[in-house]
Amino acid sequence: MIASVQNKTPFSDAFRAGREQLPGEAWMRALRDSAIGNFEEQGIPTRKDEEWRYLDLKSMGKTQYRSPSAKPQVDEALAKAYFLDGTLARFCFVDGRYDANLSQVDDLPAGVELLSVAEAMSKNESELKNALEDSAVDSSHPFVALNTAFLRDGYVLCLKKGVQLEKPVQILFVGSQALENCAEHPRHFLFLAEEAKAEVIECYVSPNAGNFLNNVVSEIALEKGARLSLCRVQSEGSACSHLNYSKVNVGQSAHFESKVFSFGAKTSRNEIEIQLSGTHAFCSLEGLYIGGGDQCLDNRTVIDHQVSDGTSREFYKGILGGKARGAFSGKILVEEGAQRTDSEQNNRNLLLSDDAEADSKPQLEIYADDVKCSHGATVGQLDEDQIFYLRARGIGEAQARSLLTAAFAMDLVDSVGNENIRAFLENQVSEKLSQEVGQ
Repeated sequence: MIASVQNKTPFSDAFRAGREQLPGEAWMRALRDSAIGNFEEQGIPTRKDEEWRYLDLKSMGKTQYRSPSAKPQVDEALAKAYFLDGTLARFCFVDGRYDANLSQVDDLPAGVELLSVAEAMSKNESELKNALEDSAVDSSHPFVALNTAFLRDGYVLCLKKGVQLEKPVQILFVGSQALENCAEHPRHFLFLAEEAKAEVIECYVSPNAGNFLNNVVSEIALEKGARLSLCRVQSEGSACSHLNYSKVNVGQSAHFESKVFSFGAKTSRNEIEIQLSGTHAFCSLEGLYIGGGDQCLDNRTVIDHQVSDGTSREFYKGILGGKARGAFSGKILVEEGAQRTDSEQNNRNLLLSDDAEADSKPQLEIYADDVKCSHGATVGQLDEDQIFYLRARGIGEAQARSLLTAAFAMDLVDSVGNENIRAFLENQVSEKLSQEVGQ
């Protein structure tokens, strides 16, 4: 039985109209019905909600989104333009659906499982059922609930104990021109067993798509001593909306590193919630968001130090031109008993125009007394003294501003260890600065 509608939106109508066509067995249908009820209880957030105050989602609540075609038109040239060299495997999705022809998974070693959620759902795998029914994500989060209700595909990556991948895995999502007024809701599951190690780069690209909503949810768990480096690149079309929510559990002595690069979409939001649940757990969150025109790029992070001897590092940067708006909200929670916590948080923003806006809200909430925690935030423009220094050496003003802006961005790119991923990011940043911000 589907819950009664309290905050009816076009999503509610779309769910009821297409409920019988959504994949899954009885247990999945029950989850979907419960999820749409949770969504309707919450409704689409407004700017009156403190956690959503920087985003205007009114148009999303009025759009009649439909699901992309079951047989998308594949633009192979577009997809191949984003293929990375030196990867162990490539897992490609077109218009939200797994495409085996553009993927390459032949070199995966024993102990690694990489498959699409659609395949796992069709096999009615007990692991997927358990993962969804026992999910640690916040079911009251409106877009997590919406994701569960409309879930069709995504990827599952599991590494068994001691398996260590020496090359990165690329996950590529490509959107076509056929995505006008479409919505997809990918769900990802990453599980690394004890002492496993992996590097993953997710790329979301849809330069030709129209008004498209990509609503992504990820669940990540690292057991004792596991190490995961996750790099995300969001470079979707200027009419798109991109929402990305991740819940990460970091176990004893495990390491989680996240790098988020947001360049595209008219409206984007990246949320990461970290639970440092094991002693000596470590996480590093880095982000770079570059916006121009009337883009809005929102970032929200929560790092929950639940036990002692945890370490977290957080560094986000924003570059904003035109009438763009960037936002960062970061919360560090140190729970009672989480002694010897070591946490640092920093957000820096560079404004390239008088109409651009940056909002920063760093937060500390501490319930232990033996801790070392700090946070800081800055918003400013290019240093005129540095511009004068460069001009005094024969560099024109426009080029001087371009060089200083690029230098502000590239230190986060330079921190990427993999040479191929770093080169890809350098091109993405340079293109964004030149075409969108006018550098």
